[in-house]
Amino acid sequence: MATIGIDIGNYNLKTSSGFIMPAKYTTKERLLDSGTALTHNGTTYYMGEGTLETKLNKAEKQNILPLLYTAILESTDRPVVNIVVGLPINQYKSNKDKLKAAILQNKMIKVRYKGIDRTLIIENVEVFPEGAGAYYSLENKNKKCIILDIGGRTTNFAVFENNKLIKADSKALGMINLYDSIRQHLNSNHTLSLNIEDIESILRDGLKVDGQQVDMNFIAPFIKDMVENLMNELNLNYPIRTHTSILTGGGSFLLYGVLKKKIESLVRIDNYLFANAQGFRKVGLSLWKEED
Repeated sequence: MATIGIDIGNYNLKTSSGFIMPAKYTTKERLLDSGTALTHNGTTYYMGEGTLETKLNKAEKQNILPLLYTAILESTDRPVVNIVVGLPINQYKSNKDKLKAAILQNKMIKVRYKGIDRTLIIENVEVFPEGAGAYYSLENKNKKCIILDIGGRTTNFAVFENNKLIKADSKALGMINLYDSIRQHLNSNHTLSLNIEDIESILRDGLKVDGQQVDMNFIAPFIKDMVENLMNELNLNYPIRTHTSILTGGGSFLLYGVLKKKIESLVRIDNYLFANAQGFRKVGLSLWKEED
């Protein structure tokens, strides 16, 4: 039996096996098959395409099950699996049972993926807090640390002391908020119709409009505002001067340098994109008494 950690982010879908894909799909028929078509109950989902679903409450999102099935199919050839999935810390208590029930109502399914018929049996499901999951991915755990997990729509804060979670919360602020500010600026100033999904590649590769390279220095104030927002939360509610701060999540790449200037103790997890998923798997292995 395979045990898989699955991090269904608002921007990317990640698994403990190292699989990553944009967390979206479309049911509109493609002229050219992308090779990632998932068919279930008569509906075909073209995975990794379409529009992001940015609803804050993950347990109520319509895309959870297709993304979940894709994560499993990409992570193992075994038909029977145990899975651990996550929820933002401030949604965990109120929504974990709802999410777990939705998954278990569909615990045995028949699908066609990438042209191959598969049967999946989800034997066990656990739901675990995001951010706290990243802590369990660490090989060397600090006695006192704060996990700062910057995701697509939320940032999770988790304080650990001597391997025990003593405080945790979330803030409805993530990279999609930052990307949307950048998108609005570019659309307004250059008469474009960019989507949020376009922004990550623009930040990576740059943007030309009418053959001219766009100066991207305008993003600095947006990043500054987001970092100040996060720092206000940390300074008011978390012991950042006495605990090591550990950065993870999709926002780590863009924000680490700016945050490091504010928090001297800050370190970034090497596998920051997959830390939650890998931690979820370790939680599952311990819970179901399996060997790694």
